[in-house]
Amino acid sequence: MKNTWKERIKANLDKDERKGNQNKLDFYKRLYGKSKKYAFPPKEKINLEKHFYFPKSIVTEYQLSMRALSVYPVMCLKADFVYNKWFQITQEEIVAKSGISINTVHKALLELKNNDLLLTEKRNSGRRHFYVYKVRFIRKDLIEEYKNEYFTFNQSIVDSGTWADLSLRSKALYLAFRVQAIHDIDSLFYDEEIFNGSHIDYDGLIPRYFDEYRHREYDICTTPISELCNIVGINSSNMKPIIEQLEKCGLIKKFDECFEVYLKPKIR
Repeated sequence: MKNTWKERIKANLDKDERKGNQNKLDFYKRLYGKSKKYAFPPKEKINLEKHFYFPKSIVTEYQLSMRALSVYPVMCLKADFVYNKWFQITQEEIVAKSGISINTVHKALLELKNNDLLLTEKRNSGRRHFYVYKVRFIRKDLIEEYKNEYFTFNQSIVDSGTWADLSLRSKALYLAFRVQAIHDIDSLFYDEEIFNGSHIDYDGLIPRYFDEYRHREYDICTTPISELCNIVGINSSNMKPIIEQLEKCGLIKKFDECFEVYLKPKIR
């Protein structure tokens, strides 16, 4: 028996409704099933003060690959400075901030883990799973113990997109610059009117001078480029584009026979 016109209309409406519901389901699957793309903060919201204490030994003794050196500061800046507690960061964010591919990030995380610099733990939330991390660096309670064995790495280097834009060799060379660079403390603290040419007691420096040191823009590196390359295990041939890239980002500046090594980049 044929359906009446009312039944046919109802059947068509039911079919349209089922199709509409399926379209909605497909839409939400696409929306929530895909990874969210990380967005760098706008220029005016970049944190110019936050930093972490980068142990020099990570660069000089661990013999990490360039990929691991690229990822390590990204992880440290995401971690808590005071407490060594688990933190979450998506792999998409690590990829965006480090400027390397997802496969290279996986290898870098494994390398950091194998060197006891990173702990990972898989967590489940319903059908969803994600990873949390702990990373080793010099936290607040270790600063005095490891005095002169670290350099500060500013968050603006990462949040500005500068770190992602640098090549692997440029990143590694900048870290070598930071390890070897020193502040010209004699020229900073010498003031004939205050000290009258007497010996300066560096442990009792007056707050004004200490504040100038703390807020300095750059350190000075006199170490030859070839030696810097040896520190991080990179090829020292054809270094001109590497130097030019770091100069363009405002991280170094050639000065006579040495380099000014900047703690923060040019914010574009």
